[in-house]
Amino acid sequence: MKRTGAISIKDLVQQAIDENKLNDGLDKVRVKSLWKEVCGTYVANATTDIQINSSRLFVSVNSSIIRSELLLIRSELVKRLNKNLGREFIKEIIIR
Repeated sequence: MKRTGAISIKDLVQQAIDENKLNDGLDKVRVKSLWKEVCGTYVANATTDIQINSSRLFVSVNSSIIRSELLLIRSELVKRLNKNLGREFIKEIIIR
């Protein structure tokens, strides 16, 4: 096997992710882990469930007050999540 040049492990892993179309699955996991960072500990502790379907983030919370607050800032949360992901993955947040 002839070597054509050095390739970094990061590039090799990214190439494998791209070839196997794993970006969406990895971003779903990243969104769930970013939720606490983006919305804060208090809201994260009140969050009972997070699901992603068709670029829509479904968030269930156990407090009507927090639900009301999240409804007011959900467009900002979409921007923050997408910024942290490095691409526009989440299009809408639905608060339940």
